[in-house]
Amino acid sequence: MKGVDTGLADWSRIREVVEAVDVPVVANGNIQMPGDVERCLATTGAAAVMSAEGILYNPWLFADRNEESWIVAKEYLEYARRYQAGTSAIRAHIFRICHHSLLEHSDLRMRVSTEHGLDDYESIVEELRIRTRAVADTEDAQRQLNSARNLFERIRKGEVMMDPIEVSRAPYWICKPYFRLSEAARETIVADGEKTYKEKRQARKRERRKLNGQRTFISKRVSVTLNSLEGHVLAHAFIHTSIIFMHRRGFLHAHVVLSQLGKGVRTRSAKNVVDGLVSKNFGIVKYFAAHRLKYSQQLHDSVSVEEHKVQEAAET
Repeated sequence: MKGVDTGLADWSRIREVVEAVDVPVVANGNIQMPGDVERCLATTGAAAVMSAEGILYNPWLFADRNEESWIVAKEYLEYARRYQAGTSAIRAHIFRICHHSLLEHSDLRMRVSTEHGLDDYESIVEELRIRTRAVADTEDAQRQLNSARNLFERIRKGEVMMDPIEVSRAPYWICKPYFRLSEAARETIVADGEKTYKEKRQARKRERRKLNGQRTFISKRVSVTLNSLEGHVLAHAFIHTSIIFMHRRGFLHAHVVLSQLGKGVRTRSAKNVVDGLVSKNFGIVKYFAAHRLKYSQQLHDSVSVEEHKVQEAAET
């Protein structure tokens, strides 16, 4: 399972496999805390245990440590530099290792989603270190940390069951499990004045779509003429367009959404409907409509769009 469809693993199913085969079985599922290893082995009878998602959020899971996330991220980046890891892999691991910290520092989360150089990620982790130390050295933070350590130890010994709500209240600057909470659990967190996990996930997704921390939306009235294959004018109207400029890997793209062409003509696709040249300073833009539009039974209608000067709108 993946993403929001991820649920709790049923260890009894693993035991059934162990009892049915004569080869060593490695169990996986719900390995979020060190104590989960012993409980999984005892329940399943497996020869060994592995962790997938759990160890992404706390790479020192099997060492029974919950270090400050910047410490783990810094060590990871040392390996990334040594073995020349790709940007996509680095970004994915930093997002997970520093997951809870980045939820608190949205500007750094934004930078993680847009930067492309290893030096940039090292700079982000260094800034996270500075901010963490400013918070973690306070008396209140130390009390939170001691309480979390006591909770984790009790969970490890099996004295208490792991409660996602309690674990989520542990200091955000340490590596700890990530839970996809139930609706009831989300409401409990909201009652404490915090954002729901769903809202935070949505916020992260929005930030990943931004380039260099921003997205530019431009609305313009554009004169559009829709022609048939024979050249007859089928529709002519002024329409409003929403233009989204995104800069990714050195290329500037313009996705133009044609809202309506008069006489009920609408676009078939909300993206990539226009192919054109865009100047980086939002100067004169000439658009040539692609083959995405249809009118009546005509399958290859063409759309001509006049040249217009695009004005930069407020950034969101």
